[in-house]
Amino acid sequence: MKKVLIPLVLVFALGTGYVANAANSVSKTTNSSFVMQSDLKFISVDVADLPEAVTKAVASDYKDAKISQGFVATTEDGSKVYKVVLQLNGESMTAMYNEDGSKYEPES
Repeated sequence: MKKVLIPLVLVFALGTGYVANAANSVSKTTNSSFVMQSDLKFISVDVADLPEAVTKAVASDYKDAKISQGFVATTEDGSKVYKVVLQLNGESMTAMYNEDGSKYEPES
C-alpha cells in the first residue's frame, strides 16, 4: 500500500506546482500587454492636419475609404501614432499608422 501511495502523492504535489506556475506566467503576460495598450492617450485632430504620409498610406491600403476622424498619441519614445476612423462600403473601421505612414505595430 505504501508503495502505491507515496508515488501517487508525489505526482499530485508536482502536478499542482506546475499548474500554479503556468497560471502565474499567463496572467503576467496578459497584464503587461494590457498596460502597454493603455499607455497611448489619443486626442482628436482635424483630418486636414493628418500627415501626408498617413493619408497616402490610407489611400494605398484602403482604395475607396474616406477618413472620417483622426486621432494622435505620443509614445514613450516621443514618436507619434495616428489612429484614423475610415468609412468603407457603409461600414466604419479603424487603422493605426506611424508618422511616416507605416502601419503601427504595438511592441510586445
